[in-house]
Amino acid sequence: MDDSRAAWLWAKFLASESEAEMVELAKENENIEQGRLILMELSEDEKAQWIADLEETGRRDWRASMKGAREEGLAEGEAKGLAEGKHDAARRMKADGMDAALIAKYTGLTPEEIAEL
Repeated sequence: MDDSRAAWLWAKFLASESEAEMVELAKENENIEQGRLILMELSEDEKAQWIADLEETGRRDWRASMKGAREEGLAEGEAKGLAEGKHDAARRMKADGMDAALIAKYTGLTPEEIAEL
């Protein structure tokens, strides 16, 4: 059996939704049969199930944490970039002699912030 066929069988095995499907795939590949038997043995072991559940919960929590941290970082970066853009625009407006009240109107900066530029 070539490697691509074996890989395809393993992918089908891992995506199987029923034991009957696993058994059929295992008939085509001795390694898959060995994997199926080990899986069945582990599935009957309560301690192994508990450990697997803990590991999966840990992975799920880590992914959720990383997603939240990424979203927070993106939002923070976006806010910082927007603020820098406003300050840059205000500096250019001020350098061109534009009135501070007008700069405040277009940038949303306070007169104090504009004076500090």
